[in-house]
Amino acid sequence: MKKAGLFIAVIVALALMAPVAASAGEKVNWVPADQAAKLAKKTGKKQYIFFYTDWCGYCKKMTGLTLADDAVARFLNENFVAVMINPEKDKDARTDIKARGYPTNAFVDSSDKLITAIPGYSPPEYFLSLLKFIHTGANESMSFKDFLAQQQEKDKAGQ
Repeated sequence: MKKAGLFIAVIVALALMAPVAASAGEKVNWVPADQAAKLAKKTGKKQYIFFYTDWCGYCKKMTGLTLADDAVARFLNENFVAVMINPEKDKDARTDIKARGYPTNAFVDSSDKLITAIPGYSPPEYFLSLLKFIHTGANESMSFKDFLAQQQEKDKAGQ
């Protein structure tokens, strides 16, 4: 009888945790793909486009960890128009950007021109640095490696 009670308690606990895991990436204010370019032009913000598939393990890790991170979600919401596209379901969305694997993180300027598309998973701290690199326009004058080194120097100096 005690084993049955423990089993039920475990099942209930797992059931309560499931909605949290399923909604982890929903902190970002996702905009429909067909509205993103217009909103980016209106606000002057760059677009962040997340290409994913349902079967991709690293896509799930990206939404469950990186995009669910409070600092990442906040920075995205404040500085980018964020779009989430599953090319297997929405075959007409952003076909001009060629995802070379999943996930692919694409950045587009406010005039709807591709800045860069980066395939693969990124952990939250690294991804936040990448967002800052693109947002500030540092990508136009330096490498990401140099940007990271500059950020480390600023952190050491307490800026």
